[in-house]
Amino acid sequence: MKRHDDRERTNPAECALERQIAVLLSSLAREDMALAHLLNSQSELAELATSSFTANRTDSVIAEDRLLAVRCSVLGTVQETVSKEVLHLMKYDQILERYAGGIYGSRMDRNP
Repeated sequence: MKRHDDRERTNPAECALERQIAVLLSSLAREDMALAHLLNSQSELAELATSSFTANRTDSVIAEDRLLAVRCSVLGTVQETVSKEVLHLMKYDQILERYAGGIYGSRMDRNP
């Protein structure tokens, strides 16, 4: 009786494809993790800058113009990160549609 593990010995081309798919998905997952850490650090930066600012007071740790500069920087980073996440979703969909034989279907086909 064959086990699932025995496929590697019986069909090398299929197993090579499965390994390539696993590498692609693993790579995208690592990139997603990095983007999540980036978003988290930007959130902490915005929180720190906001908590250091006291409106209409001269004893604020951070000046209003510096707070706005930090906000613009954070916003730009978040926008770029979200764009990369959208690209990742498209890559995941392409991998699933092309290599999973349509078993999972496209994310775009699903109802919210």
